[in-house]
Amino acid sequence: MTDVRSTGAGSRLKRLGSAAAVLLFTATIAHAVDITNCNQTVPAGATGVLVADLDCSSGYGSYAVTLSKSARLQLNGFALRSNANGIHCLGSCRITGPGEVARTEPSCTSESSIDTYGVFGDGTVKLDRVTLTSWGYATWASSRLRAQRVHVSGQCLGLVGNDARIVVRGSTITDNFGLGVAGVGPVTVIDSTVTGNFIDIMAGRRPRIRTSTCETSGGGAESPPDTWGICSNP
Repeated sequence: MTDVRSTGAGSRLKRLGSAAAVLLFTATIAHAVDITNCNQTVPAGATGVLVADLDCSSGYGSYAVTLSKSARLQLNGFALRSNANGIHCLGSCRITGPGEVARTEPSCTSESSIDTYGVFGDGTVKLDRVTLTSWGYATWASSRLRAQRVHVSGQCLGLVGNDARIVVRGSTITDNFGLGVAGVGPVTVIDSTVTGNFIDIMAGRRPRIRTSTCETSGGGAESPPDTWGICSNP
């Protein structure tokens, strides 16, 4: 004998489940923002999506894209270029590629440098599959910085943070005029190549290096070029 009450309850649960799925899908769409113009701001918690290469020309100190708290940016295989700064994270943010964040003119020469920022983070910054090119600072992270599968070359300074943790995985940071990876707090470099920089890894305490290559380190008590004694035995 069929339990009509159970069957009715099951149907209602299925309908509720379907309705919840539709609402979730609608919310996901509502929180996707196409990046089509310079100086756009992505709302808090939303995801900005680059839909084509974007070249920005604006005043010194301005940013091509601003990410509000907990916002994300998907480069979607395209390049974001700016003659000023790249991306400003007003809080924690995540930037994913593949894609490039580049300055249209080099910030560093043998004679001069300009304070420009590829990514300036007021909170935790997470980078994945991002190429950063020609900035004064590829990154400045006021809080934690997590970078994986990034390529950083041709900057005045590479991946730079404050006193919070920096973790770099599966990345290439090469041939920057100044520091490759630098922070006052804990620095961890895993499965990465950090070479050809003026100082490859600079840290206020002994960095953790695993299956990685570097040539120079700074901030330790040993003799140059490897004052932490980490690069000869990565």
